[in-house]
Amino acid sequence: MCLRFPRVYSIAKNKSAIVYHSGVWIYEKWLWKVDWRRALFEWEHGEVFGLISLLEGETISLGFVDQWVWKADEDGGYTVSSTYKCLSMSEVGTYGSMYEVFWSIKGLPYSMTTAWRVLVDRLSTHANLERRGILVESNLCVL
Repeated sequence: MCLRFPRVYSIAKNKSAIVYHSGVWIYEKWLWKVDWRRALFEWEHGEVFGLISLLEGETISLGFVDQWVWKADEDGGYTVSSTYKCLSMSEVGTYGSMYEVFWSIKGLPYSMTTAWRVLVDRLSTHANLERRGILVESNLCVL
């Protein structure tokens, strides 16, 4: 929610709520109910509608325990090895030989890490911070 709907995420009351606390069962039908810190502005209703439309596409089953599921593992449980496999596959698939060439270069670790973050657009610039829902008040830094 914080990446796809940053504005409504910023005004949600409980940002870490589980599904069980984010709606109600009425006549065996799940209805989403998100609490806001304040009344919504008119222009925010469209983003809320998009969020609710996305949520309604998910299946909620009565009688099941609400829990996290790690899709990278067959059992749905999180393991370090499944994370390593997932990251290894995505990095090579996404960056290909650039990944191998870049990390074979000899350089200071801090400089190499910063350069890598620039290449994969993970440097904390104004644009990246805003995309993640972090508001930066200062305009002194151009990044």
